[in-house]
Amino acid sequence: MKKKTWIIGALTALAVTAFGGIALAKGHGGPPGFFLERMIDALDLDDKQEDMVLEIKNDLWKQRRAMRKEHKAALKDAMGELTKAKPDRAKLHSLADKHIEAMKVTVHQVIDRLLEVQATLTPEQREKLGKRLERFNDRAERWE
Repeated sequence: MKKKTWIIGALTALAVTAFGGIALAKGHGGPPGFFLERMIDALDLDDKQEDMVLEIKNDLWKQRRAMRKEHKAALKDAMGELTKAKPDRAKLHSLADKHIEAMKVTVHQVIDRLLEVQATLTPEQREKLGKRLERFNDRAERWE
């Protein structure tokens, strides 16, 4: 019974870590693009800026689908490993490292794309963005 409890706990921890990492990669716990849609409304973006943001959002959805497939396969491998009498620690670490690296690449791509949009913002839009980010940060601090 203890072994079964340990395995369930380990799988739960692995799943929480993975989904938490995905949320961080997105910048929040909501669906990808939610923050971007709110940015369009809040900053009064012009048509060109809005098109750039919507393209980023669509790309995020595509990446999310691809990452989800990869994640499911890795989770299946991890579950198989954790049910063995002697799980391969190196394999589990490797699975986690690959997942983290994929998230890192995605986050860097999103940052680069957002910087392209940021470069087109007017001074007024940058000021609004700063105020929105401050509010977002204030809300996040309340959860600590």
